[in-house]
Amino acid sequence: MSRRAPLQAGVHTNVARAETRLRQEWARKRMRGTSAPRVLVVDVVIPAHDRGAGHLRLTWILRLLRSLGCHVTLFTTHQRVRRDPYTKQLERLGIEVELSAESFSAFAATRGGVYDLVILSGADAAASVIDEARRAFPAASILYDSIDLHFLRQGRRADVVGGPSERDYWHAKELACIQRSDFTATVTETEAQIVRSLVPAARTVVLPVVYEPDRAPRLPYDATSDLLFVGGFLHDPNVDAVEYFVREVLPPVREEIDARLWVIGQHPPEEIRALESASVVVTGHVPDVGHHLRRARVFVSPVRYGAGMKGKNVHAMAHGLPLVTTTIGAEGMDLVDGQHALIRDGAQAFAAAVVALYRDPALWSRLAISSREVARTRWSPAAMRARLDGLLDVTVRSRAARRP
Repeated sequence: MSRRAPLQAGVHTNVARAETRLRQEWARKRMRGTSAPRVLVVDVVIPAHDRGAGHLRLTWILRLLRSLGCHVTLFTTHQRVRRDPYTKQLERLGIEVELSAESFSAFAATRGGVYDLVILSGADAAASVIDEARRAFPAASILYDSIDLHFLRQGRRADVVGGPSERDYWHAKELACIQRSDFTATVTETEAQIVRSLVPAARTVVLPVVYEPDRAPRLPYDATSDLLFVGGFLHDPNVDAVEYFVREVLPPVREEIDARLWVIGQHPPEEIRALESASVVVTGHVPDVGHHLRRARVFVSPVRYGAGMKGKNVHAMAHGLPLVTTTIGAEGMDLVDGQHALIRDGAQAFAAAVVALYRDPALWSRLAISSREVARTRWSPAAMRARLDGLLDVTVRSRAARRP
């Protein structure tokens, strides 16, 4: 490498920073001079839409708010560098990804009073900036997006697998975020009811998981085979679900049908890798799982604890892939057993449902059609856009109408 290389790299970095500052200054001036809703979204990291249902949901929220005419800024508390291609994709849609400020306080000092709606994504982001956001944007509605209730998941985990629990820590943290916000978003009405039981005065909105309906025709029953699980393994309920299925559910299933289990998801730990065999395939992260969702015959979601809404189930249903899940897996989705999915608890009952669905073309076809339709009507981008439009009505437009 030549001696000029470090100098040239420094010049490029300085130019990039100058360009970023110019973009931020232009965005700030543009927002101050507009009547369109101005929305600030704060999360810990830039969402990577192909890395999990939560990331995808936030990406759709950003995109759909922009499609509704909002000026949208994303500020990340922990990741203050670009995360391409995701940053670039958001910017191409006209979403400002603010990375120039050294801290939220420094950012807020340059944007005082600009925003009409501030969405704080998750308890970690909300707890770290909510007071500063209130001071910097006193006229804005503050919405705490709970994503899922962590304290509920932690309590259920302790009930199922034992060991230490962080339930009390998350309960205190999430309760404080709910109490200090104007609105709280949940992914299901079930969790909205829990929020209101904790804080009766809380105003709640439901913003569920989002998946696009698969545009490809559903393959016929005879063209499908095998079982499929999709889920990231930094999320401990997924680790437990796969271990439980392979050890307790798969053996009786394999006694009845010759089907492999495909396990797809990022960061599989050693205990998941150790489950690989002639009947279990562990792939790790797959950027586009559409091929697997179309080719599999049955999606299994044997989650024994958790909270919120199970994005894996919505993803499967959006592809018309018939699903067997648990009561916890179906929580908050308003699924009818035998109409939208098969819902079973206990290893023997779950195994029997998998075998029955795998063998029955009529049942399989009925669930394939109904699951795809319910996903389209409830959890598609179009459905979420309507919800966000309603959110803007109550958080931004109603306030604007009351101004003198």
